[in-house]
Amino acid sequence: MRRPPLVIGASGAAMAAVVTAVARRARRRRVAPIGPPRGLRAVLRDELVPSSNGRVAWRTWWELSWDHHPRAVGYEVRAVTTEGPARELARRDDRLLRVEAAAGDDPAGDQPARRDLLLALQQGQLAYQVRVVAPGPTTGAWSPALAVGRRH
Repeated sequence: MRRPPLVIGASGAAMAAVVTAVARRARRRRVAPIGPPRGLRAVLRDELVPSSNGRVAWRTWWELSWDHHPRAVGYEVRAVTTEGPARELARRDDRLLRVEAAAGDDPAGDQPARRDLLLALQQGQLAYQVRVVAPGPTTGAWSPALAVGRRH
């Protein structure tokens, strides 16, 4: 069955012109999507406190940092476990996340082996991801998950 031709009155034509102009303006303002932060680096830092009884109290910190993104007004960080990404996000203004990856109080000399064991166990349990937060309701893509306890 043939349809009759579409007839637009004067007010309909004006509305169509406005919609077309708005669509063109929106296309011109379209901003490229934001990718994940770049330059992700993870290092391990040790703190040792020897005691007089031949023991050493120690802590190993895992520090994740990333490069500044020119559109960022902040960053969001989330933990990732074997159950998946956490729903809770931590908002950060700086570009450094510091997590205690392992700690102990051992006889002097035993610390390196115990530290390595605890870090190896941690790597399979916890990781973190980061994304850029830009002005407005815009967020970037999540970075790959980086395992706590491993240098990257």
